[in-house]
Amino acid sequence: MMGSQLGAGTVKIRVGDVVWNPATRQLHVHGQPLKLPRRAEECFAILVEARGAPVSREELHQRIWGGAIREESSLAHTIVALRKALDPAPGGGSYIDTVARYGYRIALDIEEESGSETAPPSLGILRKVWAWTAVGLAVLALATSVVLWNGRSQRRQEAESRVIEALSLLRLARPEEATRARLLLDSASRLAPGLPVALAASAELDARYGKPPFDAAVALARRAANADPDCAECRAILGYILMTRDWNWKQAGEHLRAVNAREPAAIQWRLWYAQWLSVAGSLTEAEQVARAAIAQNPALPQARSLLASILFLQDRPAEAYQAGVASTIADDFHLAGHQWLARILIRLDRDEQGLRHRLKALLIWDPGNAAYHNEYNARLVNALKSGGRPALVQALLEEVSDPSSMAAHRYHRATWKASIGDYDGALEELKAGVVSRPFHMIYTARDPAFAPLRSRPAFREIVRQFGLAHTLPPA
Repeated sequence: MMGSQLGAGTVKIRVGDVVWNPATRQLHVHGQPLKLPRRAEECFAILVEARGAPVSREELHQRIWGGAIREESSLAHTIVALRKALDPAPGGGSYIDTVARYGYRIALDIEEESGSETAPPSLGILRKVWAWTAVGLAVLALATSVVLWNGRSQRRQEAESRVIEALSLLRLARPEEATRARLLLDSASRLAPGLPVALAASAELDARYGKPPFDAAVALARRAANADPDCAECRAILGYILMTRDWNWKQAGEHLRAVNAREPAAIQWRLWYAQWLSVAGSLTEAEQVARAAIAQNPALPQARSLLASILFLQDRPAEAYQAGVASTIADDFHLAGHQWLARILIRLDRDEQGLRHRLKALLIWDPGNAAYHNEYNARLVNALKSGGRPALVQALLEEVSDPSSMAAHRYHRATWKASIGDYDGALEELKAGVVSRPFHMIYTARDPAFAPLRSRPAFREIVRQFGLAHTLPPA
């Protein structure tokens, strides 16, 4: 532990406008009682106990979760909840400082108030105080210059740490977390304008949640990578955007291969590299990389859902199903896991089970419309039971028939039509998808739903248009 325990005689602790009683765990902010979530309360107690010294992420994980394996974002969520409850600190800013690449600390002075009375200071003590006051003034002058010199560096470190937190939230693929990520990135930009990693993170956010065209996201990611050639995160994000939104496979592969060779322990970059390998046709190598990521962090749901996608593209749906289930066991709110399970189960002719996972994905993405999603799912189940898969597909198509929804769902509409043998209709959807660029279009060449189309010139032309003709078998 970094600091000694607060004294047994302590009645309360003051940190800015926050008053904390360690014995009773009572917290007051601006004089009003406040009950923190349990994890946030424990985190605050640990940081206060450290008396302003930095506490590492590893120690916080160990003491709050007892050593249990957690997602990297769990602590970030806890810090976000703590800041939301306490901030702003007096004079602005946050009560919690992020210590770049290390952990967190209380940003303000911690004052202890004892319940026992104290005697007035003696003359000897006063003389010592006067003597030290003169020394203190001289030290203060020197310290002021040091503080001014270090201020910019500290702001940059704090900005970088906020970007790290933002990325951990952003990659959960939940809109409400993306909103929080945007706020963190905005604050990072105010602390350190033009910070390359913040620019790259903003580009990733726009690529994930924006609408086509994605030229601005690509340009921003390039700007970040060019501004700091040593920023591996910038280069990895550029590779991800070039792959998923720009369909520039060659450059995407160069960037992702380079950052993985440089920092092989960075698991997010490893997952992106495996995704690139899978869409580029190297499915065996992609599977190996994904399994290595699972071995590195068995509790990470993203690694298991990625493996599910790779096995699905290899037309191994039973194995893909097991990997998808494992991803949702690791995190029942893992969006990609439920999305892939929905597709895998339809491939296995288990349509009603697939609909349950599709509903779960909808509720994760848009929890505010739970009543509508449940009613919509009931309509789909009724259509399936009354008319089989053709009726189900018709109901699915009708739900996304307005121009905006059609553009975003062209790929899914193509897979639904292919599942009932409407291959001409599937081709028309894919042709339109080349223009609207829904995310999953990158899987077109390898998707088993389109296996009967692979010899058709029209299908091969679609794949050629986004640069993956080389991944198709000879006609």
